[in-house]
Amino acid sequence: MKGKKKLRSPEKWKRSLKKQKLFKEKNKRRDVGNCRCKCGCKLSELEQIDIFERYCSLSSHAEQTIYLQGCVKKELKSRSRQRKDETSRSSTVFSYEVSNGSSIINLCQKAFLAVHGIFKSRLEKKVRTQAEPADNRGRHTNRPNRTKTESLQKVRQFISELPARESHYT
Repeated sequence: MKGKKKLRSPEKWKRSLKKQKLFKEKNKRRDVGNCRCKCGCKLSELEQIDIFERYCSLSSHAEQTIYLQGCVKKELKSRSRQRKDETSRSSTVFSYEVSNGSSIINLCQKAFLAVHGIFKSRLEKKVRTQAEPADNRGRHTNRPNRTKTESLQKVRQFISELPARESHYT
């Protein structure tokens, strides 16, 4: 008596579990906290959850980046204090806006990051450049499970060397 054939379950593979864990950690909404602008009071808990779910429901990484670029406004500095002989290195100011359906709300950077569940590095690298987002994930040559071309050639050669019989269908 033969045993039952084991079915594949890629969701239980070590590599898949690692990816899922990393994805859950990255897409975790954090507490807005308190700031001097009182950004925690500007949005209710339900509005924060709604914004976070809308952001996470975008289908691709590129769409998320385009959404974030639309929320971040880059403006020139309106005024600056004169210091001894030094000029300020920053000449621009970033403002962060979120739409809750009926109105647009300005938030500080910390609250904006917390509502969307992203990190500061994502905002700096992708959004502030204002470049068209190119998603190059998966475009690498590191394929640990790929069968080598030499092995494939040997298998094809072996099959072609097997004695051929004429089929009874012809």
